[in-house]
Amino acid sequence: MRRLRALFKVHEPLLPAEIFTWFANELRWFQQELGPAREWDVFMDETLSPLRARVPREASDELGRLRRQAQRRRDKAYSRARSALQEPRFLHLILHLQLFLEDGEWGSSDSTMKVRKFSKSVLDKRLKKLRKLARNHDGMAEGDLHEIRIAGKKLRYAIEFYRSLYPRKQVKDYTACLVALQDSLGTLNDAVAGRRLLEELDTGRTRTGTAGRTVSPSYAHGLVQGWQAGLIERDLQDFLRSGSSWNSSHLSGRRVASPLGPGV
Repeated sequence: MRRLRALFKVHEPLLPAEIFTWFANELRWFQQELGPAREWDVFMDETLSPLRARVPREASDELGRLRRQAQRRRDKAYSRARSALQEPRFLHLILHLQLFLEDGEWGSSDSTMKVRKFSKSVLDKRLKKLRKLARNHDGMAEGDLHEIRIAGKKLRYAIEFYRSLYPRKQVKDYTACLVALQDSLGTLNDAVAGRRLLEELDTGRTRTGTAGRTVSPSYAHGLVQGWQAGLIERDLQDFLRSGSSWNSSHLSGRRVASPLGPGV
């Protein structure tokens, strides 16, 4: 769904405004209906499960309670996603998409721009934005680093759309660079989403744990946030160590006049 939205966004200049706006709105609606299920999946499978496996029993019990609460939320999110699939609005979207692709009018633009030339303009524009955002990456706030990750993802999607136009090895190397960039900043997005999901959970009242120790409802939250903070710090250090490398060899310099090399 994200790639489909990105595909429409890339080709916005070639589409009639009313067609682009309609599809953009409907695809955004559908992704919003699916989004919570994915967020709870990531939170439970990539945060709670590995964290619970590495803490003492008392902490594991607390995280188990938190996981059960999260599971109830995930069940509701899954129900929401299934309901969206049964909505007439979703059927309408699929039928319109099929007609749009089969009709062929979308391919008869007045523009005389060739696909290779258009792809170059798209890639150069997105590369320029990424380089601008990443220029002073050292010491950036989390929000700014997340913007770098988003810009890298948009550039990566565009490269994947046009990969058949360029040498395979160049596409592979360039995409690998962008994947590494996204991975090094990936926990930022998960942590931001995780904090919001924690706020949604009702942890109940303070209670007494084993050996008569008082356990605060925020105890499990603190474990999760501490775990995420550690992952963020690790990934930020990886990003800073590799920053000068990918910035000079892949994303800057006159050597890369076109993102995928000369001859475009």
